[in-house]
Amino acid sequence: MAYFKYFAFFLLFGSHLAYAHPVCELNVNIDVSDSKISGTMEIIPDKKQSLALSTKNLTILETNKISNWQYLDEIRIEGNKNDHIIIEFTGTFKSNSSENYIGENGVFLIGGWYPRLSTPCYYKLSAKVPKGYLAVSEAEQIEEVKGDDDATFKFNFPHPLDHLHLLASDRYVASKEKHKNIDIYTYFFAEDEGYSKTYLDYSKKYIDLYDNLFGEFPYKRFSIVENVFPTGYSMPTFTLLGSSVIRLPFIVETSLGHEILHQWLGNYVYVDFEKGNWSEGLTTYLADHYYVEQKGNGSDYRKKLLMNYQSFVDHENDFPLKNFQDVSDEKSRAIGYGKSAMVFHLLRRAVGEDSFQNSIKQFISENRFQIADWDDIRTSFKETNNIDLGWFFDQWLNKKGLPELEIKSTKLRHESGDYLLEIELAQDGNVYQLDVPVTIYLNDHTKTRQILKLTKDVETFKINLGNKPLRVGLDENYDIPRKLSEPEFPPVISRIMGEKRIIFVLEQDEKPTYQTFIDLFGDKKTEFKTSEQIDISDLKSSTLIVLGRNNPLIKRLFGGTEVDAEGFNIIVKENPFNDQKVIALVNGESKEEVDKTAKKVTHYGTYSILDFKNGNNLRKETAPSENGINVNINEIQNEKSDRSDLDLENIVDDVKDKKIIFIGEEHDQPAHHMNQLNIIKGLYKINENLAIGMEMFEKPFQQFINDYLSGNIDERQFLKKTEYFKRWGLDYRLYRPIINFAKENAIPVIALNAETEIVKKVSESGLQSLSEEERRRIPDEMDFSDAQYRRLLREIFKYHPGSEDKDFNLFYQVQILWDETMAESINEFLNENPDYQIVVLAGNGHLVYGYGIPQRTYRRNGDKFSIILNDEEDRDDIADVRLFPQALETTESPKLGILVDKDSQGVKIHDFSEESIAKQSGIKKGDEILSFDNNPIASIEDLKVNLLYKEKGDTAVIKVLRNGKEETFELRF
Repeated sequence: MAYFKYFAFFLLFGSHLAYAHPVCELNVNIDVSDSKISGTMEIIPDKKQSLALSTKNLTILETNKISNWQYLDEIRIEGNKNDHIIIEFTGTFKSNSSENYIGENGVFLIGGWYPRLSTPCYYKLSAKVPKGYLAVSEAEQIEEVKGDDDATFKFNFPHPLDHLHLLASDRYVASKEKHKNIDIYTYFFAEDEGYSKTYLDYSKKYIDLYDNLFGEFPYKRFSIVENVFPTGYSMPTFTLLGSSVIRLPFIVETSLGHEILHQWLGNYVYVDFEKGNWSEGLTTYLADHYYVEQKGNGSDYRKKLLMNYQSFVDHENDFPLKNFQDVSDEKSRAIGYGKSAMVFHLLRRAVGEDSFQNSIKQFISENRFQIADWDDIRTSFKETNNIDLGWFFDQWLNKKGLPELEIKSTKLRHESGDYLLEIELAQDGNVYQLDVPVTIYLNDHTKTRQILKLTKDVETFKINLGNKPLRVGLDENYDIPRKLSEPEFPPVISRIMGEKRIIFVLEQDEKPTYQTFIDLFGDKKTEFKTSEQIDISDLKSSTLIVLGRNNPLIKRLFGGTEVDAEGFNIIVKENPFNDQKVIALVNGESKEEVDKTAKKVTHYGTYSILDFKNGNNLRKETAPSENGINVNINEIQNEKSDRSDLDLENIVDDVKDKKIIFIGEEHDQPAHHMNQLNIIKGLYKINENLAIGMEMFEKPFQQFINDYLSGNIDERQFLKKTEYFKRWGLDYRLYRPIINFAKENAIPVIALNAETEIVKKVSESGLQSLSEEERRRIPDEMDFSDAQYRRLLREIFKYHPGSEDKDFNLFYQVQILWDETMAESINEFLNENPDYQIVVLAGNGHLVYGYGIPQRTYRRNGDKFSIILNDEEDRDDIADVRLFPQALETTESPKLGILVDKDSQGVKIHDFSEESIAKQSGIKKGDEILSFDNNPIASIEDLKVNLLYKEKGDTAVIKVLRNGKEETFELRF
């Protein structure tokens, strides 16, 4: 951070014309014991003029040539050229703050410590301090005159200044090295003198670096000055760093270079703050970003800049870059440092490395000791590159926000041996002219990079390729200032700090333990709730901070806690019900641990996981996220390159050692169920301690499955008692061979699924609508945190009929309820039967990538598993094995071809399908079916059970009630 609000002035040396400014001779005396400064300032105007002096915090004792005396903050003086205007003043600065302070911790005078002129002037400063003190101010030469009880320091700076700073301490130990023609000093406290050599060596390194890039160091002297406050300021000829900053090991590789570069940018070329502060962004780019880029991590740094912008800036508090003046909060930092640095990166890419460097060098040379603004930067680039970049500066300086890019679609055609790829790009909001870098990944494991020139809100680009493209990645290296897409934006600390509204979830008796941490959010709207008070509306609308690792909400949302019990720990996770929000899990071992660490958290904004012990950071990690906007290219026809159903024996051999084998299906495909059966048979030959878990049956009906397998009930009773046709509904012939094999070989079949009544209630009103008794019938651990799974489900949800009028969050809750219930059912069986292996049969959607049932089972028991999918698309890591069986023709259970009136009791016919057997047999609309082959029919499920036992050519006798009378009909299938 720099502190250098200077205004327009310019000085040329030698025979060149010098612009005149007043001369201000300032003599001050520092009384440390009384925290007082007293002094005299003599002003010699360079012309007849009226001057304003800021006198805030000061008492004016005596003066001359004053008109319009104002005691509050300002006085005005009228002066002629060569007049001598004398002002005596005094001030007291006891407050131990980082603005002005005089006391036992030294002298720290930054602003309002002397009558400050409203115009730049040539300062001559003389400061008397107690004996043993060393003093520093803006100076190319410092002269010390020692007295018996004091010392006077005289500071020579031969250039106009807007503002003076004065530091002094009896704790300073000065160290000096000569480098080229520059005297480099450190003024460190005695206990930190050991850092001096490192800071001097690094200072020489940075001076050489920027000498080579931008010309000679502007001054004959440079100092690194320590103070007790946590500062990072840069003034002409010195930088001011706090003790806590100096002791950080990474500062010499980051912040020190930043402050030294400010000697050129801000302290040599001055900033016109009214027209926008360009200096911070340019310095950030050429210092902080440059150092990281040299290590090959520039894209990571740029992504972090965009993460901070997105965390702290929204449409309500955003402002154009041209309006940035100085840092007042994290929002202004994200714009003035981060967005600005990204704009300079874009500018460098537009003109090239050499032209960029030459343009900046010319800008510095032409504007030394002058005020400069964005227009001067544009002029330098125009003159160096012979191009007018007015459009570039206009769009990035005057527009609020960042572009929001999207790959709307991709189309691939195969033409004459080549591939034609069409990419449709879109940008939301303001339209920018952008050179969009895209990387196209090809099927021969190579990639090609293209620049797409986007100038409209939507444009289509056509690219000819020799090999088939598989995936497109947009701006993977973060070369464009843009809004991050959801998969790119990890859950990090800064997303909590940037929120305007926070809900703390804790028990009231825990609040004192976390009070120091809670106080960090004092500028926000905060609420406090218990875990039981949190409902879906809170989750959908808010960022939550959950305090205490045993908070029940953690199990309800994330299936358990990963937060350590010791020290102070934070894990930030995506909010499962609002991808614009996050949820932080925070645990403090004790109030002492919280107090030692809480205030440090704000310095770790780009991390998702933090572990501290005794205030020391032990771990810092950022959650994985995608780089760039990635889209898989949809192929016209999927290549079935994996194994077929002909090598099931080899597949069985591959998975035989896994505790759990998940086999996916499309429910209505007979070939999938045949693959399942053959794998089960193969595994059973190897291990008779085998069980089969089935999505198709619900947990409350387990006893009836057991009764059937043991022979206590027949198949008809089994199907009726498990309510198979009511709750699953698909033709039982699809699963009958698997159930029969289990029955013949005494293989346990486990009902995995949640009961329909609870699922229906959740689908209509969410988990919070469940009664206490219903909650006991669902898992108490549920993990909603898998963002990739949520994105996949959202895509699936879009294709559901009427999805635009439905709530995705309810759909998501149902899916997780299914997955977690089935995972819990598997785990319960294995806990009770540890010697068993289990095959799980479920829809592909519950198994792809392991997102659904597999990872949730693994979370509970850590057992190894394999995933086998049938007829699933070609995607990396979607499964361990993909099978593409040939279609299998089977005989389905026959159908009557009737539509039932759902609002009536029994089975009353509402209508017929085409070629309905029932209609052809004389049955009419309005008839109510009473029996089927003398078996009573009370529901459509009863009818399906009876139809199961009919084949083509069979007959059936159906009795109906028509107009109050029973009639009988014979049907032939």
